[in-house]
Amino acid sequence: MADSPLQTIFKTVTTTLSETVSVTDSTIHNIFHTIAVTLSDGLSAVDQLFAPPSVQVTFLTIEAHSPVNILITAPTGAQAGFGVGGASVDQLGANMTGPGTEPETVTIPEPSIGYYQILVAGTPSAAQSGSPYTITVESVGENGNNLSQWSETGTATPGSTGYLSVYLLSNGTVSTTLPVASTGNEFLYIILGLVLVGVVAVLLVNRRTVNMARAPKVV
Repeated sequence: MADSPLQTIFKTVTTTLSETVSVTDSTIHNIFHTIAVTLSDGLSAVDQLFAPPSVQVTFLTIEAHSPVNILITAPTGAQAGFGVGGASVDQLGANMTGPGTEPETVTIPEPSIGYYQILVAGTPSAAQSGSPYTITVESVGENGNNLSQWSETGTATPGSTGYLSVYLLSNGTVSTTLPVASTGNEFLYIILGLVLVGVVAVLLVNRRTVNMARAPKVV
């Protein structure tokens, strides 16, 4: 997988800095390269999620097939759909079919890129022993074409609640994970990388102070 623009820029700047500090000091050079790789792996998650949209996502449609109501919370915190008891909420200018319809649909125009949470609430018509449901999330492009689709199944009882989470990426993909070529600990890597930067900065300051103290004084 090729480096993202953010990774490329970060690696270039860090490599240049490491070579500027000391071309011959392999230890310092290797430390800076380690920081570059560590941070770029973590930042790639943020880069791919919040990059400028590469396609125009016109609508995000969420469908519930079965006896459940759905309430969607967008990355902005605004909501649309039907919560527990079927109470209607629309802070997103959504097109909604209404509680209890089959399928129950919430279509959000010009959706924000980012993290969406879906509340799934069992309706009174669900069986006490549990009724199966399917939630489908689909992103639609400006020409009405299907960009991406994701679905999840589960079981609901009357009054039950559960949550599903998806990401709408800048390329229109709907996914439960961020597509990065790393171990999945991206944000831990960011924190670790920042700590390493701080440690190296302290070492460089101390090194310069020692060198200045050892320099011969001109009388």
